[in-house]
Amino acid sequence: MHKRLTVGLIFAITFQLCVLVGMYINAQLPLWFGSEISLATKPVDPRSLFRGNYALLSYHINQQAVPQAWQDGQPIAKGRVVYISLEPAAETGLWVGTGIYKEAPTSGLFIRGRTGKNWHRQGAPMIDVTYGIEAYFAPKDKAMALEEQLNHPHKAVIMLYTDGRARLKGIVSN
Repeated sequence: MHKRLTVGLIFAITFQLCVLVGMYINAQLPLWFGSEISLATKPVDPRSLFRGNYALLSYHINQQAVPQAWQDGQPIAKGRVVYISLEPAAETGLWVGTGIYKEAPTSGLFIRGRTGKNWHRQGAPMIDVTYGIEAYFAPKDKAMALEEQLNHPHKAVIMLYTDGRARLKGIVSN
């Protein structure tokens, strides 16, 4: 009975470690094997006692026009997965969104996001999309440098994995 308990305990610990390692690897895949792009950002600089020093970032791709084919009079459900195709702008080299899709595009770079609130701009239906790259955390010693950096034009360096998952690699001054 004692040997059986020991084997079961070793199995349980090994299984939990495998799950944790798998979660870590899954989260790091975009950073290890992703394609690097740069997006222009619009910062907000909050602080939180619980989350530390961080900058909230907003991107032009956070606000998308709802395609005519999707307009059936009903708002798009919040939390729906969507894909934004991306291309570099010729004049700046920064990447911009070129279309929104319900399914992953078969070619080119794209970013996967989730829909937020529906709204209208000059009568045209719009939707907010988040990508999980809207917060940039900084260690305490770098907080002042980050604050200064956000007062000048800057861009976010993003790593995109082949399935559209994105990770924020850093913020760079223009």
